[in-house]
Amino acid sequence: MADIYVYGPIGDSWDPEAMTAAEFARQLRAAGDEDVTVHVNSAGGDVFDANAMAELVRAREGRVTAVIEGLAASAASYFALTADEVLMNPSALLMVHNPWASCVGSSAEMRSTADLLDKVRATIVRQYVSKTGLPEADVEGLMDAETWMGAEEAERAGFVDRLADDAP
Repeated sequence: MADIYVYGPIGDSWDPEAMTAAEFARQLRAAGDEDVTVHVNSAGGDVFDANAMAELVRAREGRVTAVIEGLAASAASYFALTADEVLMNPSALLMVHNPWASCVGSSAEMRSTADLLDKVRATIVRQYVSKTGLPEADVEGLMDAETWMGAEEAERAGFVDRLADDAP
């Protein structure tokens, strides 16, 4: 069993604990055919790195288990949910919200950024719907409200498969 720790921001960051998609891919490759446990304690980060990491997990032939150990927020939440099984510690939190970005420029540039955010949001909604089975409108409502969930609430809503201290 190989362990990968996503214990910081996702994507390029000044934080030495940051996990980029490139580093995540290297660690997955290094695991070879072993089952992998991805330990998550992250406030999220770059949506495109998180998307690449999610697709790496989806494409992996070996079993991937994600354990939300402290926090899976924003991009970390939908990335973690692509694992074959998602566990969550009883004291952990999961947060979903709409993507956001900074934009400087003309009104045309700002409209273009808004259009991009709508496209990104749609990809995230699909990932949450795929995991939970919830209707799109329900997931969108959770994202619009910036919803924070404890472990039991996340399990009831289908975001996680079981609490980490529950017997398999």
